[in-house]
Amino acid sequence: MAHLQQDENPPDAVPVPASGELTHGGYSIANETSQDIDGTANEKTSQDIEGTASEKTSQGIEGIANEKTSQDIEMSLGQASPASEQQQLPAAPPVTMSFPDGGWEAWSVVVGSTLVFTAGVGYINSFSVFQSYYSRVVLVGHSQDAIAWIGSIQLWGAFGFGIPAGLLLDLYGPKVPLLASAFFIVFGTMMSSISTKYWHFLLSQGLCSAFGFGLSFTPALAAPQQWFLKQRALATGLAVSGTSLGGIIWPVLINRLLNYDGVGLGWTLRTVGFLQLAIMLVAACMIKTRVPRRQSKGLPLGMWFRQSSMVVLAFGLTVLFFALYVPYFYITPYAMRWGASAQAAFYYPSIMNGVSFFGRFFCGIIADRYLGHYNTLILVILITGIISLCWIPAHDNAGNIVWSCFYGFFSGALQSLFTPVAAKLAPSPQLISAWVGIGVTIIAFGALGSQPVAGRLLDSHNDTNYVPMQVYTGVMILSSALPVTVSRLLHNRTALKL
Repeated sequence: MAHLQQDENPPDAVPVPASGELTHGGYSIANETSQDIDGTANEKTSQDIEGTASEKTSQGIEGIANEKTSQDIEMSLGQASPASEQQQLPAAPPVTMSFPDGGWEAWSVVVGSTLVFTAGVGYINSFSVFQSYYSRVVLVGHSQDAIAWIGSIQLWGAFGFGIPAGLLLDLYGPKVPLLASAFFIVFGTMMSSISTKYWHFLLSQGLCSAFGFGLSFTPALAAPQQWFLKQRALATGLAVSGTSLGGIIWPVLINRLLNYDGVGLGWTLRTVGFLQLAIMLVAACMIKTRVPRRQSKGLPLGMWFRQSSMVVLAFGLTVLFFALYVPYFYITPYAMRWGASAQAAFYYPSIMNGVSFFGRFFCGIIADRYLGHYNTLILVILITGIISLCWIPAHDNAGNIVWSCFYGFFSGALQSLFTPVAAKLAPSPQLISAWVGIGVTIIAFGALGSQPVAGRLLDSHNDTNYVPMQVYTGVMILSSALPVTVSRLLHNRTALKL
C-alpha cells in the first residue's frame, strides 16, 4: 500500500478538521490528541466517521487501510494513483557513455574505415589522371567541364548519399551498407571498363560508383566517433588517411598500366575493380559499432535544422567544398600545361595525397591536445585559402611539386577535421551517425558543383589560362572561414579550446 507523504506538512503535524471531513482531498485521517477526539465526538461518533469515510468516494477514496507508522498515523485511507507515485520517484540520471579511446577493437575499426576511404574517396581523388587521359585519348572533343562532371558526380555521391547510408547504418548496422557499397563500386568500375561514349562513363564511373561510395562514406566516417573521444580527431584523421593511401596507389597503378605497360583502359579499370572488391570485403569485416541502434526509423531532421550552430557549419563547409577538391582534379593537366610529361604529371596527385596523410595526423593531434577541433578547423581553412592563391605563380615542375606538398598537407587536414566538429554538436552518441549523415548530404551539393564551375572557368580561356580558376579556389576557401567561425560562436562564445 502506497503512502502519500508531504514534505511541507508531515503527517504528525496535519490537523484534523472539526467537521470530521478527510484531510487533503480524503487521503488520511489522523487522531492526534484526546482533546481533538473529544471535540469531534460531540458531533459525530466513531461510527459516523466510518460511515462518512465510506461515503466520500467522490473525493477520490478508493480503499481503506489501517496501518501504524512511526509518525503516529493511526489510519490511512485511499491508495495513491500510479501517476502520483511516478511524480514522487527521483528523476533518472542522464545516461553517460564511456569511450575506449584505444584497444584492439577500436583501432581495428579505424583500419577498416581507412580501407573504405582507400577504395572510395582515394579513388575519387585520383580523377585528375582520368581528366587528363579522357580529354586526350577517350573523350576527345568534349570540354573540360563536361569531363569533370564524371568525377564531380562521384564526389557528390560520396557525400550526397549520407542520409540513406545513415538510415541503413541505424537499422542494420555497418555490414549491410558496406556490402551494398562494395557491389555498386565494383559494378560501376567494371561497367566503365567497357564504356566507349561519354554518357556511358557518366552513368557507370559517375553515378553507379557514386552510389557505392556514398553508402560506405557515412559508416566509415561515423564509426570511429563511437570508439574515441579524447583522441577523436586523431582517429578520424587516420581513418580518412585512406584517401591519401588511395590517392597514392591508384594514380601510380593507373599510370603504370596505361602509360608504361600498354594494358589499355579496359583492363586497367578491371584491375582496379577487383582490388576494390577485396578491400571492401575486408573493411566490412572490421568495422563495427558499439552504440545501441536507435529505435526510431526516421531521421531527426527537425532537431538537426533547429540547431543553428550545425546549420551554419554545414553552410560554411558547403562553400568550402565548392573549391577544396579543384586542385585534386586539375593538378595533372596544369602540370602538363607547364611542361611536365604525361608520365610525370600523373604522379602529382600521388604527391598531394601522400603528404595529406601527415596533415591529417599532425593537425589531428593539435586539435585533440591543444587548440580544439573548431579552432583548428578555422585556422587550417585560412591557411589553405592562402596556399591556394600561391598556386598562381607555380609555373615549373619544382614549383608545382612544392605547392602540391603544402596544399596536400593542409587540405588533407580539412577533410578530416569537420567530422569531429559535427560529432561534437550531436546531442547524444546515438545521433552521431545521423548528424554526420545529414551534414555530409548538404555538403555534397558544394562538391557537385565545384569541378564543373572550375572547368567552365578554364574552358572560357581556351584551357590555357588557369588564373581565374585558381583565384576562384582561393577566394571560396577563404570565404568559408566566416560561417564556420559564426558556428563556433553560436556553439560556445566563452571556451578558448573548442
